[in-house]
Amino acid sequence: MSEPQPPSPPPNPSPQPPAPGGGGGNRGAIIAIIGVVLVVGIVVAVVESRGKQPTPLKDGPIPGLPPPVTQPTGAFDTPNRPEPTYAALEEAPAQDTPELFWLSVANPRQVHQTLRSNAWLGKAMKDPVGQGFVAAWGGFFGTRGEDIGKAFSGAVADLVLDQVLGTPYRIVWYGGEGAKGAPAVIVPSPGGSAVTAFDTLVQVAASGGFDPPSCVKSAGAGADGGASAESIHRIVLADKIVFAAKLADRIVLAPRPQAAMLAMCHELSKGEPKAGVAVSLGFSLGASGRGTQSLGAVLGVGDVAELDFGVESDGFVPKGLGATLDGPGRLAAVEPSQDLLKAIPERSGVVLFLAVKLPKELTATALRDTLGADGEDFKKTRKEWPAGDPRQVAVVWNPRGNRNTEVAVLWANVADEQALAGAMTKGNGALQAGKACSVLAYASTKELMADLQASCSGKKPSLMQAAQPVVKGLTQNASLALTVNLGRVLSQLTIDGWLSEHPTPNATTGPQEIEAARKLLEELPTVGFRATVGADGKVVSGGFRS
Repeated sequence: MSEPQPPSPPPNPSPQPPAPGGGGGNRGAIIAIIGVVLVVGIVVAVVESRGKQPTPLKDGPIPGLPPPVTQPTGAFDTPNRPEPTYAALEEAPAQDTPELFWLSVANPRQVHQTLRSNAWLGKAMKDPVGQGFVAAWGGFFGTRGEDIGKAFSGAVADLVLDQVLGTPYRIVWYGGEGAKGAPAVIVPSPGGSAVTAFDTLVQVAASGGFDPPSCVKSAGAGADGGASAESIHRIVLADKIVFAAKLADRIVLAPRPQAAMLAMCHELSKGEPKAGVAVSLGFSLGASGRGTQSLGAVLGVGDVAELDFGVESDGFVPKGLGATLDGPGRLAAVEPSQDLLKAIPERSGVVLFLAVKLPKELTATALRDTLGADGEDFKKTRKEWPAGDPRQVAVVWNPRGNRNTEVAVLWANVADEQALAGAMTKGNGALQAGKACSVLAYASTKELMADLQASCSGKKPSLMQAAQPVVKGLTQNASLALTVNLGRVLSQLTIDGWLSEHPTPNATTGPQEIEAARKLLEELPTVGFRATVGADGKVVSGGFRS
């Protein structure tokens, strides 16, 4: 029996999105970024489980092996666990259920090896913050083939990472009510070794399942379509369940049956490989809410955007921000204002920079004519307005897990103050107005406004005092730039999550293990992504990190 794992920190509540009118445009991007951190944690747990002591199969005993005695640890785990009823799940999921965001792994071998050799991850796995990730799924992935009928050698982690996920794959989070927030792993066009490994896992660990959804059946499932009568298998190991399916053109793995069905019914992505990019974090502006959809329309950016990472040494490095232009050129390429950068605290969690082409005079009519979508009736009344200098805007977001989120908007052109007053300081999500350096500042809390002004005056470090690679990356010409201080965001969410579960008046710290976890998370870098629209209308992207 393996040694008991140290208790994991309590899960963090999901950060609330920015208030309307105060930075909601970047919500989908930030949710995706936080999501990739969680995915990395899960993969690390898989990697760490390699080489652990053998863990016997907990359900569905193999002939010739005595059934193990287990303790219930989850919703499906009772001494007399009934087979769940799936009749209500066998219908095809709603066709309008979107892919909210996804992680595309273009070079699995390189990515997996980097996760195994990364020094920070190695250190984290020895501490409670890393052990918390391992505790949930370590038994599943640590189960060894020698202990379940000798169907394969090594741990399940070896089988999954090196064979099932040995070719490019995607991890997808779906929107809508049916997805329940669970991701699905999709392996398009799996090779022979992936199929063999999948079949082996099903043979030794399947415990029931249910028919494919009607979207698969109607597509000719069976001998031609690649789906058997019981095509969604319930894989059970060490009291953990994964739902798995194999179709003619893909393999699907998911912790919830709804996610597995969505992955079976959606068309496969046709994204092209990018030179030097090992991992891409993509998100749909339209599916992430009206805020991101409106932002994309205003900027003339297509529905899909991606944050690209490459691999260097034993770590991941930002390579750029990928997006397609969809409409008139509304993004300019400028060097960010020094005063704008000075007004942003160095410890800000997430910062989005924009350089937008707008009319010289900001009026409702001018904005409507400039930003409105083309249409026959609209063309008759549309007027050309004199263009002004590109507006430089920064949106600051500090995600919080136990209180209202902190959002600020900084606007470099002070001449627009009267025009912005109604949008920023009235209605739902109204922001407090002020100034920091020579830029207009609008903040969701008085504390954040005070931080902006303290940063500007030099009482607190600003982005101009950030790590040199970050300063260099931010001071170059750009149309759009995004920075995420991973250490700051995850450390803050960790203590927020703890305090939400253990409320104490005026407390700002947690117990020793929580503070140790925060200290370790603070070592994570700031990552940045930049996209610049050239005179030819093409987008050139780049990345930087501390």
